[in-house]
Amino acid sequence: MLLTNISFPSTYKLLNNPLQRNLNWFENIKQLPKYPRFNLEKEFEKCALPNKIRAFGDTILDINNCPIEFEAFKQAKIQFKPSPVYKNYGPSGSQEFNTACEQLIFGNKSKIIKEKRFCSLQTLGGTGALYLAMNLLHDLFPDKKIYFPMPNRYIHQKLFAHISRNSPQCTPQCYIYTDQNNKLSMDGIKYSMKFAFENSIVLFQTCGHNPSGQDPSPKEWKEIADICVKKELFPVFESTYLGLASGDPISDSAPIRIFEESGLDFVHCLSFTNNLGLHSDRLGCLSILLNDSKTVEKVKSLIESKIISEYFSPPFQIANTVAQILNDQKLKDLWIKQLQKIHQRFNLIKKKIHQNLYLNQSSNKLQDIENTKGLFLPNRLTKQDAEELKRQGLFIGANSEISIAGLHENNINHFIKIMKSVL
Repeated sequence: MLLTNISFPSTYKLLNNPLQRNLNWFENIKQLPKYPRFNLEKEFEKCALPNKIRAFGDTILDINNCPIEFEAFKQAKIQFKPSPVYKNYGPSGSQEFNTACEQLIFGNKSKIIKEKRFCSLQTLGGTGALYLAMNLLHDLFPDKKIYFPMPNRYIHQKLFAHISRNSPQCTPQCYIYTDQNNKLSMDGIKYSMKFAFENSIVLFQTCGHNPSGQDPSPKEWKEIADICVKKELFPVFESTYLGLASGDPISDSAPIRIFEESGLDFVHCLSFTNNLGLHSDRLGCLSILLNDSKTVEKVKSLIESKIISEYFSPPFQIANTVAQILNDQKLKDLWIKQLQKIHQRFNLIKKKIHQNLYLNQSSNKLQDIENTKGLFLPNRLTKQDAEELKRQGLFIGANSEISIAGLHENNINHFIKIMKSVL
């Protein structure tokens, strides 16, 4: 039968007449606020002041205010020769990269590697690893509570709220991480864990805590691990600044090995965004450690299924290049040497801020930073202070956090001069 001979209802003809149709599928949606970091980026770009300073975010800048290039990565790109199977793809990503990450964190002689008690998958950055991990846990255990530290990264709030949006019973909870002076509060952590629901999920930042700069000592991590064992908590570790807290990625990953010895199952989310300058390349690794080796492949299959439905496969090229760095001792030593140099620079910046600002301030807005680790400086600056600093060309974080990633010998004196106006 010809289409023209079919009798359609009048409503159909109305909807399909371009002169009469008035459809706008998205006219009733609400405009959502932009991610604060990206708003700051635009404001910073528009600022016409010649000596403007970027003291927000975690992009490490050189003395010319350009993102630092890691020499090991530059050399690895030159040396890397793709194999015939280089163009392969799959949900787990580059196996060479995944294995190299495992050995970086746990060591070549690790018992769990020999016993094959965990699986690793390449992800789209550290946030991508955290997203997959929390999605997996929420799918399997929708009634479990999720705890994350206070203070915390803004992305944690957004991510956990999104994952639990249809499960009001597991609304994310905070645990006390710092005291009123922004010092690490072991009493607060213990108190929070004591009253946390058993069998809950708890997030830890492995090192260089954002935004407090406060990290537990190995002894304190052991205490936290013991509490997690007693309360049967499931730890999720986020390693966003590995190698930038102490200058040594092996030392910075010590909490992971402490929890490995505790006998707990746990998840580790590793990022190479900051410690290799791969901000736009989005490279991370999700590792899940289990006591039962028979369960590993089952868990891996669930994550792979999630990846296939989300984006099918991560890109292999950058992962294979980073694998070259981790597997070649000369390149790895070169990488660690540059991390140590960056760490030394951070320490010099902090020392200068401590001497010129902290010890001479008339207020208590800037807090003691001598023993902080990583990129962030604890403070009590207000939004009004942040606006005044911005007016003078000093941009700090949306929640008034100060990052030293963009501070160096060419702008530190100007930073100190501007900061004195609000202290």
